[in-house]
Amino acid sequence: EIGDLAKAIHKAVDYCIEADHLRSFLIRNRAEVEPMLLSEGTVEEYVDSMNEVKEQEIERLKRELSKVTQEKNEEIARLKALLAAKENK
Repeated sequence: EIGDLAKAIHKAVDYCIEADHLRSFLIRNRAEVEPMLLSEGTVEEYVDSMNEVKEQEIERLKRELSKVTQEKNEEIARLKALLAAKENK
């Protein structure tokens, strides 16, 4: 029975990755996710843990977005300075 459950969990994780549900998180953390799902726990504990996972992923994405935004703003400022210097020549 545990073997069937493990296979079902593995297939579910595959599906989530293919359907782009928490794809990057599952690819990075699959080794921890599948055994965690096999361990005993209530539905409420599972929901709580998944909410925590989602919150962590959201925070990671916010940090990544902030970094990319900052890099883009710096590049825009650099290009504006180059353009201004060229116009002043």
